[in-house]
Amino acid sequence: GGFEDAPEPDYAWVDGIGTNVVITTQVTPLAYVTDHRIGISAHVRGGHTPSNTDTKWSLILHDGTLSLLEEGIAWRAQTPFDYAPDHAYLLQMSISGGRVQGKAWEVGSPEPAGWMVTAEFTTQLGEDGVGLYSGRARARFDFIRVDPGPPNLSLGSDRVGNVFVDGEAAEITATVRDQGGQGGSYTLEYAIQNAYGQSVRQGSESLSLPPGGEVQRTVSVSPSAHGYYSASFELRAGTEVVASASTTLAIVAAPIEGTRPESPWGIGGGGAFIGIRFGEQQARNSLELVHRANIAFTREEIFWESVEPRQGEFHWEVFDPSVEEAHRQGVLIMGLLDYFAPWSVPHGYGGQEG
Repeated sequence: GGFEDAPEPDYAWVDGIGTNVVITTQVTPLAYVTDHRIGISAHVRGGHTPSNTDTKWSLILHDGTLSLLEEGIAWRAQTPFDYAPDHAYLLQMSISGGRVQGKAWEVGSPEPAGWMVTAEFTTQLGEDGVGLYSGRARARFDFIRVDPGPPNLSLGSDRVGNVFVDGEAAEITATVRDQGGQGGSYTLEYAIQNAYGQSVRQGSESLSLPPGGEVQRTVSVSPSAHGYYSASFELRAGTEVVASASTTLAIVAAPIEGTRPESPWGIGGGGAFIGIRFGEQQARNSLELVHRANIAFTREEIFWESVEPRQGEFHWEVFDPSVEEAHRQGVLIMGLLDYFAPWSVPHGYGGQEG
């Protein structure tokens, strides 16, 4: 049977589902006000902060639109979509790496042949929960179904942060993994550009993906001059793009060691917004790069609502791994205890509700 969400932002989620999935739900909006949000989410963080809005990718009904929201970052895509209270709708969101697609249709109407909204999301989230949520609205969800997603395309290298120095082979490895146990034939297309948008290399390769297996292809950027580069990859089944991924890399001169602690330099967000936006591995990678660049300290925001989500209930463990990694790397933290916890301002911040 269905259940009703609370009028304020509320979440129902299940951990440990996966990050490359197709999520489908049937939802009936019951009542809503301006700036409402009703829909489905992936990369949901469970535990003591279910309402942390910096850790979800969402497909939602929002003020007469169907929208993709990378919460805490940006609205990624929107298209007009008519819906009304007490009518039932199906929402479906597909996630493959950073590529997110969505569609919606009223129950009893034909399912759209293609995706209605598509976007590339950028945050590197480790959470693998999926769920439902509603904000500034009441809605009934009758079911949620999670199916294996399309093949997953991921990019990486053997260098932290994809930072290469003179003499190293600057290479990006694309890994394609089968999610549904079907396998198939695909084409992998890639393009590499420098900081000025000029093409450095592009090409394509045919792939035969075994059921339940994976295939890797490595693309070399060298020989190239020092600088910043972007790499974009698309996986196609015929003419349809079923997965895509992008990354950046840099080729730099060898670092000069030993300038710390005399270094006067600091960086904002060098720990990758520790405990707030990115996972532990991303924070470790960022702090290693800060160390290699001989930067002495990082300015980090520690959100009150994450540390003390409920009065008297403290969760410093959210930040512990990154603080410990900063200590190992010899990087100092200038910590700011920021903003407010919702329980501390029952009437809203600055007298404003919400």
